[in-house]
Amino acid sequence: MVLGFSLTAAVLAAACWALVPRPGPEPGPAGANPEGDEVVQVRKAFRPVLGDDAGEETGADPRDEVPPEVREFLDRVLDHAPEAGTGVEGFRFSHWGHPGRPTRAAMGVKSVPGLDPDELIARVMDVDGYEGRIANVLSSRSRPDPGRPEEDSVRFSQRIQIPGIARVQQEAVLMDLGTIDGYRVACWYLLSEETGALNPRDGARSAFNVGAWLAAPGVVGYALNSWPRREDVNALQWLSLTTGSDALASPIVERTIDGMARWSRPSGLAGGDSTPPVTSTAGVAAQ
Repeated sequence: MVLGFSLTAAVLAAACWALVPRPGPEPGPAGANPEGDEVVQVRKAFRPVLGDDAGEETGADPRDEVPPEVREFLDRVLDHAPEAGTGVEGFRFSHWGHPGRPTRAAMGVKSVPGLDPDELIARVMDVDGYEGRIANVLSSRSRPDPGRPEEDSVRFSQRIQIPGIARVQQEAVLMDLGTIDGYRVACWYLLSEETGALNPRDGARSAFNVGAWLAAPGVVGYALNSWPRREDVNALQWLSLTTGSDALASPIVERTIDGMARWSRPSGLAGGDSTPPVTSTAGVAAQ
């Protein structure tokens, strides 16, 4: 189609943990003070500073801890990102394919004056706060995982509903990678075995899901690539989630960025655009 991009609006809404917050008049119970104003829990950068910011080597690259396909994705994302978030005006959109995959990766970068990178990543990591704030999220829960340090990663399960298409569910890991090449970075990836053990009656299980959030002062980036298990969806659902009109991909990615940026501000739930987001949720494929 116009963009030659194999993620449709349904895919981005259903196959990405798009993390699109719904602004509303009532803040959630977590992090709220007695006056009802939400307090943003700023997440510190526990990871070492890497790339051009490091000056000299400060430790192992946290990207080495993720699966190879995730490392490859992150490298491509950083290659597409403006250097250290500089020179960004308005919104930029790009996408790229990978041999053998039914969808293409999509990425948007947008100037958001006044944005604090740590506050944005704090929201991204707040997986237990998605329900009721993130469009189409049916459930989102962190899970105990003794093998992972709580300060920089979280395992979570999520079910998402995309109206008129399907539900999608998955088990995934979200990691705070600290600062890399001038960006605060968080990425997620699918736990394939754990997702495969889910009951398909509760929703189509994701087959592949990887994505990243980038944040620099005044700049936000969002990138993803995902699709569901073929055996869990019918032909029409598969077509909707992997091919079709791509013309809406760019505005959907931009609106996802707008939603997360709005949620990251201390007053993000108290006002602003009350229009329900077009897309859905945080990180994985959903419907």
